[in-house]
Amino acid sequence: LSDGTIDITELRDSIQPDDPHSPYSRLVCLENTHGGCSGVAISSEFFNSVGNLCQAHNLGLHVDGARLLNASVQLQEPPSAMVQAADSVTVCMSKGVGAPVGSVLVGSEAFIHQAKRWRKALGGGMRQSGVLAACGLEGLEIYQEKLAEDHKRAQVLRSRLEKVAGLEVDTRPDQTNFVVFRVLHMPTTEFYETLEAKFGVLIWPYGGRGDYLRAVTNLHITDQDIDFVCDAIVGVLNASRQ
Repeated sequence: LSDGTIDITELRDSIQPDDPHSPYSRLVCLENTHGGCSGVAISSEFFNSVGNLCQAHNLGLHVDGARLLNASVQLQEPPSAMVQAADSVTVCMSKGVGAPVGSVLVGSEAFIHQAKRWRKALGGGMRQSGVLAACGLEGLEIYQEKLAEDHKRAQVLRSRLEKVAGLEVDTRPDQTNFVVFRVLHMPTTEFYETLEAKFGVLIWPYGGRGDYLRAVTNLHITDQDIDFVCDAIVGVLNASRQ
């Protein structure tokens, strides 16, 4: 759905019966924020509803929380409350938190024991990874303030682009650090290639969303950068009309 959720009735109807002609249903995977829906934050109420369904049908629930902390800041809910219905959760340290690399997998002790074995079997794991872990810990100390700034700057960019003739901007509620838009009167490829070539601004196509583009704010983006990007976009559009 457009708000990043799934219709609970449709989800229930998709559970496979105990039939030898069908595979077993074992796991439901959800994402928060939803990368395919303009980075919208989804409340714990929805996840609790899915969790109740999973418990009733003996299904596991995994939450891809690559941007879970963005959702937490946007909705002002503790991360733990947002995923209390989940059996396992991943949180990315290199997106909103800003660490150079790494993700955290969370689950029961038995689940993590198995995960470590699978990681080893598949060739994962690093020595001296504590250096990278320290970066993640530092990010967790400051994420609330930093992510709130990211969201504010994304909203400023979104609001300013809404006023630019020749753009269509996604304005659905509870977006976080994504700004999604499309160009109406200029080929999309020409637009973003010109934006990079003339102004050094990188905005890429939004995968799976046709000719929409996605700009993402992060801890490296300043208020001055937002001004520069807005001016650059207007400059490219104006030049295309001449």
